[in-house]
Amino acid sequence: MADGARNRRRSRARNCSLACVVALTALTPAVAAAAPDKGKPAEAKPAKKKPLVYIFSLDGLDRDAVVEEERAPFLSSLIADENGARGTFFENSLSVMVSETNPNHTSMITGANPERHGIVGNAFATPGAGPTDDGCPANPGGPPVVTTGESPTCIQVDTAFTALERQAPDKRYATALITGKPKLARLFATEEVTPETFDADHIFAPCDPGDAPYCRDRDTNRFSGAAANDAIVMDEVIRTTREGIGDSGFQRQPNLTFVNFPAIDTAGHTFGRTSAEYGTAVSDASAQVERFVANQKELGIWRRTTMIIVSDHGMDDTPQFAKVSLQMIFRMAGISDSDYEIVGNGGGAHVYLTDRSSPGAPELLKRMRTALEGSSAIDEARYRVPNPVDGGEANTIAAATPPWGLGGENAGDIVVSAMPGSAVLETSSVSSFPFNPLQGNHGGTPTRDNFWLIAGGGRLVSETDSDRQITSASAAPTALRILGAKPLADAQAKFPKEAFNKKLLRPLRGKKR
Repeated sequence: MADGARNRRRSRARNCSLACVVALTALTPAVAAAAPDKGKPAEAKPAKKKPLVYIFSLDGLDRDAVVEEERAPFLSSLIADENGARGTFFENSLSVMVSETNPNHTSMITGANPERHGIVGNAFATPGAGPTDDGCPANPGGPPVVTTGESPTCIQVDTAFTALERQAPDKRYATALITGKPKLARLFATEEVTPETFDADHIFAPCDPGDAPYCRDRDTNRFSGAAANDAIVMDEVIRTTREGIGDSGFQRQPNLTFVNFPAIDTAGHTFGRTSAEYGTAVSDASAQVERFVANQKELGIWRRTTMIIVSDHGMDDTPQFAKVSLQMIFRMAGISDSDYEIVGNGGGAHVYLTDRSSPGAPELLKRMRTALEGSSAIDEARYRVPNPVDGGEANTIAAATPPWGLGGENAGDIVVSAMPGSAVLETSSVSSFPFNPLQGNHGGTPTRDNFWLIAGGGRLVSETDSDRQITSASAAPTALRILGAKPLADAQAKFPKEAFNKKLLRPLRGKKR
């Protein structure tokens, strides 16, 4: 990289009505808690010469909080290739739509967009009769059934864990899922679905040990159920580097570890995007990454370590007075409540017709979209499929720029995105609240500005910036390529080859060297 470009990067990094009330001490760990354990590392069999890949999802991290507001000193130092690290930063990264936790984490671990993997929101509806809450009905044709989708039966493609297990049944790869949000463990724990699907070799989530075998009794946020702070999650990550995970009769350091840190998202929802609490949570998450790098250096494995640091979405301030009721918009347009189902997703929403097959559906959808477009609080309202009486393909999800990655049977007949600073008042019928009480929200197009950085201790990672419009879905393809594994069969995202020294990439398994 030219000296001018390097200096530019280093300079930028230097300059670079109901409310949930959560104590700040429950969101942010004390500085003392961030110090790595200085004890003798436990016996963990290293994978000789194999890369160690970590996908770190900093849930709710808005890119501007790092680049413009300088809230994350250590992340900024990684962007600037300091502290013995090399990195590639993606300046134009995006979440997939809707910009919520579940769709984007599913994209991260599958390489597919929501239109293909089926998890189109933190809540959505399926067009058929069946169970609610956490299943996805299999018989289409009936009225929409609202669900959280938090079940492995809802994911329609392979995860990276499944792909690695199929490619290497000889246990060539050891994998771990460590999440501060128990719902992600519920979503990705796939072992019991069919004999052909598998979950990670090691799963950790802070939840009631009686709920699932992977649950660990840890301090949790009483509203969200997530880990109270990111140190709890990093404690487990570091433990697996030192003690290993149980695999094939001995302890091994995992080759692929997928990690979710929840505290930034919790602070943003509770206090808002511009709050001091949000900024503190961003800074603390950065400190946890610094703690991890120090641990890898201490163990002598930093040069084999590659971190994919990505956020699932940004965050927006959404005070209660700024929220909009889609139901009221439809009522004012003379549209009956019985004609539709609204499933809110913060700054976005899926709107489903009660009867998609009705001959009058196209005209009804046109009336609904016209009403939505007339509201100053609505940024976009797009059809799932072309509407012959309202512009054909012109107003569809597929016509959105930049692409949403959304679609499929589970998406709403109309998908709504609120304007910046606003959010949808309605939540889903499986939500804890009958309306949206949160000070901060995400879900619409204004909160697609996520964070994307690849950094490591060896020469595998390039020292550069990239203007590639990368999305959350590139995480799994990148991790598998580093490991020398074949791509996921259903992946839609690409491996960002400009971020790596091609000569140092491992040959794909099964191909000639």
